[in-house]
Amino acid sequence: MAYDASSKEFFEYYNEKVEKSYHGTGDIFASACVGAMMRGLSLNDSLKIAVDFTLACIKKTEDDQTHRWYGVNFEEAIPSLVDMLNK
Repeated sequence: MAYDASSKEFFEYYNEKVEKSYHGTGDIFASACVGAMMRGLSLNDSLKIAVDFTLACIKKTEDDQTHRWYGVNFEEAIPSLVDMLNK
């Protein structure tokens, strides 16, 4: 959920819930959201990208047989972020 103080609008976006916890997902979410906004996307669109990219990172981590204990496998999900930013 996000709030745009200038337009006084709330935005919410939901995706699949993962019943696990991984270090770094908050940083991934914040970086993707701010990065999308810096590229000129709206807060609402940036929120969606941040949610979807964070989920993609978690899924890449779950697909990794070693299940990184130190954080999410964001590197392998970067191509999906690039695709989302270029839509």
